[in-house]
Amino acid sequence: AGLLLYEILHDAGLPVGVVNFITGPGRTVGEELITHPDVSGFIFTGSKAVGLDILHRFNQPRHRPCIVEMGAKNPAIVMPSANLDDATEGVLRSAFGLGGQKCSACSRLYLHRNIYQPFLDMLVEKTRKLVIGDPVKRETFLGPLINEAAVARYEGAIRLGRKEGRVLHGGKRLKEFAHGFFVEPAIIERAPKSSRLFQDELFVPVLAVAEIKSLDEAILLANDSEYGLTAGIFSR
Repeated sequence: AGLLLYEILHDAGLPVGVVNFITGPGRTVGEELITHPDVSGFIFTGSKAVGLDILHRFNQPRHRPCIVEMGAKNPAIVMPSANLDDATEGVLRSAFGLGGQKCSACSRLYLHRNIYQPFLDMLVEKTRKLVIGDPVKRETFLGPLINEAAVARYEGAIRLGRKEGRVLHGGKRLKEFAHGFFVEPAIIERAPKSSRLFQDELFVPVLAVAEIKSLDEAILLANDSEYGLTAGIFSR
């Protein structure tokens, strides 16, 4: 997306050098941008650990504008008055779109007990129908994870889900593809509400689900996180 935006700006006639597109790993390109004295400002989106490190180092030895957006653990709340078809569609697209590899992905779900089971039944049914494969093909919904480390993070979450709760759907690495790191979208229920599944940003298609008794309880749980970015509620 970044390269396409650069090409659009270039084709629109923006003078050369006004906007530059640079690729490369953080240890080389990123390091140079952080430490070079001629860089006057910095905006970063990524992990908490890297963001805090940038925030500290970029302001040495002098203060320069620096904005860091450091992850999320986005909740969704579904109340009894919600349209379940709309709500399941919204949660599914948020949780599993781009394989959960986006800062805005819904990764924890708080369902009111009055609609808990019918909502999950519908969500699992829709998730089973998702097409996994080559993301270039129009019919594909779920492409690969970015690398082996992401697969390891996914598998670790699944192990924790099986230990602390129940994996309703997914949990497997798919090996029928010649190239790429493909996994099933996973839905985990009945883990303790204090579980790391509700706290750690995973950046993979894993959705943790908990049952709630009231909106007040849901709001308390939604706010019980060191992260703050996006949240959703389905209600009439």
